[in-house]
Amino acid sequence: MLRLYVAEEEACLNVVLDPSASMGLGEPAKWPAARRLVAALSFLGLAAMDRVQVGTLGGGRVPPLRGRDGVSRIWAFLRALEPAGGAEPEDLRRLRWLRPGVTVVVSDFLVEDASWAPALASLASRRQEPVLWQVLAPDEEHPTISGDLKLVDHESERARELTITPGLVGDYLRALAAHRAGLARAAQSAGGRLLCSSSADDLETMMLTGLRAGVVTRG
Repeated sequence: MLRLYVAEEEACLNVVLDPSASMGLGEPAKWPAARRLVAALSFLGLAAMDRVQVGTLGGGRVPPLRGRDGVSRIWAFLRALEPAGGAEPEDLRRLRWLRPGVTVVVSDFLVEDASWAPALASLASRRQEPVLWQVLAPDEEHPTISGDLKLVDHESERARELTITPGLVGDYLRALAAHRAGLARAAQSAGGRLLCSSSADDLETMMLTGLRAGVVTRG
């Protein structure tokens, strides 16, 4: 089952998926892994008779459901989604359908020059405990590219020509570590936490990540 931390009768599990274009990238792609994760968390909540609602940073959603009968509706909603466009922290702050309880955001959180802290503080003010679940591809966590390349941002379409050297890869890895540390601090300041998974992880491995963090419980 999924553990709800808000002690009230109608606490809700809100699961928010990032449908931006960058989620379709990676090897293996992040999108199938993120969608499976959202489905699994939702199904666990429904099986435990929690109130569950699922939506996207873009605003689309399935209304609150309870019980196993909601499984088919959630899966149909997720299957109809495809990654496209952009996403930013402000999209999360603007979601008015989120209810008090636990709000799990599944994303790569790779947004340039933007802080998630204000959006997470907004969730906390609405009696929600944020769980940021970052899904990155192995080639994003441990890049093996080298040489002269033209890199294009899949969401903004901005292009940069770079010579990839070991030193530049090292700078990238340090920036990624700092980015994750910032996400963790923002989540903790709002009473939540950051979890990290790879798009290469199977569902059991992802659930073990949640179990170790106390987000997913046995039952």
